Amino acid sequence: MEKGSQKSGGKGNNALSQSLNRFKISLREGMRYRLELFSMELEEEKKKFINIITKTLIALFSLFMAFFFFNMSLFVIFWDFRVPLAVGLMVIYGLTTGLIGLSIRKKIVASSKPFTATIDELKRDQTWMKGLTNE
Repeated sequence: MEKGSQKSGGKGNNALSQSLNRFKISLREGMRYRLELFSMELEEEKKKFINIITKTLIALFSLFMAFFFFNMSLFVIFWDFRVPLAVGLMVIYGLTTGLIGLSIRKKIVASSKPFTATIDELKRDQTWMKGLTNE
Protein backbone atom coordinates (compact mmCIF):
# COMPACT_ATOMS: atom_id res chain seq x y z
CA MET A 1 0.00 0.00 0.00
CA GLU A 2 2.81 2.34 0.64
CA LYS A 3 3.92 2.05 -2.95
CA GLY A 4 0.42 2.96 -4.19
CA SER A 5 0.19 5.98 -1.93
CA GLN A 6 3.62 7.13 -3.02
CA LYS A 7 2.61 6.86 -6.66
CA SER A 8 -0.54 8.92 -6.20
CA GLY A 9 1.38 11.48 -4.14
CA GLY A 10 4.07 11.47 -6.79
CA LYS A 11 1.51 12.14 -9.50
CA GLY A 12 0.14 15.06 -7.50
CA ASN A 13 3.59 16.52 -7.05
CA ASN A 14 4.33 15.88 -10.70
CA ALA A 15 1.15 17.69 -11.81
CA LEU A 16 1.90 20.56 -9.44
CA SER A 17 5.47 20.70 -10.70
CA GLN A 18 4.32 20.74 -14.31
CA SER A 19 1.79 23.45 -13.52
CA LEU A 20 4.43 25.56 -11.81
CA ASN A 21 6.82 25.04 -14.73
CA ARG A 22 4.13 26.14 -17.20
CA PHE A 23 3.45 29.19 -15.04
CA LYS A 24 7.18 30.04 -14.93
CA ILE A 25 7.42 29.65 -18.71
CA SER A 26 4.35 31.85 -19.21
CA LEU A 27 5.75 34.46 -16.85
CA ARG A 28 9.12 34.36 -18.59
CA GLU A 29 7.50 34.66 -22.03
CA GLY A 30 5.36 37.56 -20.84
CA MET A 31 8.36 39.39 -19.46
CA ARG A 32 10.32 38.72 -22.66
CA TYR A 33 7.42 40.10 -24.70
CA ARG A 34 7.26 43.25 -22.56
CA LEU A 35 11.02 43.71 -22.80
CA GLU A 36 10.94 43.32 -26.60
CA LEU A 37 8.09 45.82 -26.83
CA PHE A 38 9.97 48.29 -24.65
CA SER A 39 13.19 47.90 -26.65
CA MET A 40 11.34 48.38 -29.96
CA GLU A 41 9.68 51.54 -28.67
CA LEU A 42 12.99 52.79 -27.30
CA GLU A 43 14.68 52.21 -30.66
CA GLU A 44 11.84 54.00 -32.44
CA GLU A 45 12.06 56.99 -30.09
CA LYS A 46 15.84 57.10 -30.50
CA LYS A 47 15.56 57.14 -34.31
CA LYS A 48 12.92 59.90 -34.16
CA PHE A 49 15.07 61.95 -31.79
CA ILE A 50 18.22 61.64 -33.92
CA ASN A 51 16.26 62.48 -37.06
CA ILE A 52 14.72 65.58 -35.48
CA ILE A 53 18.05 66.78 -34.05
CA THR A 54 19.87 66.28 -37.36
CA LYS A 55 17.23 68.10 -39.39
CA THR A 56 17.05 70.87 -36.81
CA LEU A 57 20.81 71.44 -36.87
CA ILE A 58 20.90 71.50 -40.69
CA ALA A 59 17.95 73.90 -40.78
CA LEU A 60 19.52 76.19 -38.17
CA PHE A 61 22.83 76.31 -40.02
CA SER A 62 21.08 77.06 -43.33
CA LEU A 63 18.93 79.70 -41.69
CA PHE A 64 21.94 81.32 -40.08
CA MET A 65 23.77 81.50 -43.40
CA ALA A 66 20.71 82.91 -45.17
CA PHE A 67 20.21 85.58 -42.49
CA PHE A 68 23.88 86.45 -42.47
CA PHE A 69 24.06 87.05 -46.23
CA PHE A 70 20.66 88.75 -46.27
CA ASN A 71 21.78 91.15 -43.53
CA MET A 72 25.11 91.83 -45.21
CA SER A 73 23.27 92.64 -48.44
CA LEU A 74 20.92 95.02 -46.62
CA PHE A 75 23.80 96.79 -44.91
CA VAL A 76 25.65 97.21 -48.21
CA ILE A 77 22.53 98.50 -49.99
CA PHE A 78 21.37 100.81 -47.16
CA TRP A 79 24.73 101.87 -45.74
CA ASP A 80 23.50 105.35 -44.90
CA PHE A 81 20.69 103.94 -42.69
CA ARG A 82 22.73 101.24 -40.96
CA VAL A 83 21.72 102.06 -37.35
CA PRO A 84 17.91 102.13 -37.88
CA LEU A 85 18.29 99.08 -40.12
CA ALA A 86 20.14 97.17 -37.40
CA VAL A 87 17.47 98.06 -34.81
CA GLY A 88 14.65 97.08 -37.18
CA LEU A 89 16.26 93.75 -38.02
CA MET A 90 16.85 93.04 -34.35
CA VAL A 91 13.15 93.61 -33.57
CA ILE A 92 12.00 91.48 -36.51
CA TYR A 93 14.34 88.61 -35.61
CA GLY A 94 13.41 88.81 -31.94
CA LEU A 95 9.69 88.54 -32.71
CA THR A 96 10.31 85.70 -35.16
CA THR A 97 12.36 83.83 -32.56
CA GLY A 98 9.59 84.22 -29.97
CA LEU A 99 6.92 82.94 -32.37
CA ILE A 100 9.03 79.94 -33.38
CA GLY A 101 9.75 79.18 -29.72
CA LEU A 102 6.02 79.21 -28.92
CA SER A 103 5.35 76.94 -31.89
CA ILE A 104 8.00 74.44 -30.73
CA ARG A 105 6.63 74.48 -27.18
CA LYS A 106 3.12 73.84 -28.49
CA LYS A 107 4.33 70.83 -30.52
CA ILE A 108 6.21 69.37 -27.56
CA VAL A 109 3.20 69.72 -25.26
CA ALA A 110 0.83 68.22 -27.88
CA SER A 111 3.06 65.25 -28.77
CA SER A 112 2.20 61.78 -27.52
CA LYS A 113 4.03 60.29 -24.58
CA PRO A 114 6.73 57.76 -25.39
CA PHE A 115 6.29 54.11 -24.38
CA THR A 116 2.49 54.27 -24.27
CA ALA A 117 2.14 50.72 -25.62
CA THR A 118 4.46 49.38 -22.92
CA ILE A 119 2.64 51.27 -20.18
CA ASP A 120 -0.75 50.05 -21.45
CA GLU A 121 0.49 46.46 -21.53
CA LEU A 122 1.84 46.73 -17.99
CA LYS A 123 -1.50 48.18 -16.79
CA ARG A 124 -3.31 45.22 -18.38
CA ASP A 125 -0.91 42.87 -16.59
CA GLN A 126 -1.54 44.64 -13.31
CA THR A 127 -5.31 44.34 -13.77
CA TRP A 128 -4.96 40.66 -14.65
CA MET A 129 -2.79 40.00 -11.59
CA LYS A 130 -5.33 41.79 -9.34
CA GLY A 131 -8.04 39.57 -10.82
CA LEU A 132 -5.99 36.48 -9.91
CA THR A 133 -5.51 37.58 -6.32
CA ASN A 134 -9.23 38.37 -5.89
CA GLU A 135 -10.28 34.85 -6.92
